[in-house]
Amino acid sequence: MKRIGRFFLRLGLRARLMLVIGILAFVLTAGSIAAFSYAIEFTEDHLVSENQYYSLRGYIDSDIAHGKAPRLLPNKKLYADPSVVNGVKLEPIPPEFQNLPDGYTEYEDDHQADYVFRMQRHGVTYILTTDQTEFEEVEHSLVAVVVLFGLLAVMAAVLMAWLLGGTVVRPVKKLARGSEMCV
Repeated sequence: MKRIGRFFLRLGLRARLMLVIGILAFVLTAGSIAAFSYAIEFTEDHLVSENQYYSLRGYIDSDIAHGKAPRLLPNKKLYADPSVVNGVKLEPIPPEFQNLPDGYTEYEDDHQADYVFRMQRHGVTYILTTDQTEFEEVEHSLVAVVVLFGLLAVMAAVLMAWLLGGTVVRPVKKLARGSEMCV
């Protein structure tokens, strides 16, 4: 710690100003990026989980309970074990979803990203998937843009500190020179 203090004191006033503003900008930017990422994940998890739950309940209670094939949106798939429920033939649960816990899970492999909701109801295991490959690609791009702009913000803060450093340091140096003459 003493080495850092000695290093810091050896720097000129302008360099110290740039360093402090750069560190402050970095900490604020990193905190903002972390908060942004957490907000996206938290919101996504809660909204998607709730949507998946109510969609699956609707398919089970409205369609399957009345012996009708579920009216799935194009990006959704419904699996069940056993695969025939109330006379309705559903797809069997694929191996990659066999051991998922009940509730909401995000599943990603090399080719696809799915929101998966698993529910046990009346002795049947249901799994509803929603293809979110396109959304995940957009989300990754959005995070990359936020990180890029964060780095640009840190560099802009350091540049502004360097540019303004002369304005701030010049009067201090003038005062220091003046006080040396008085001694």
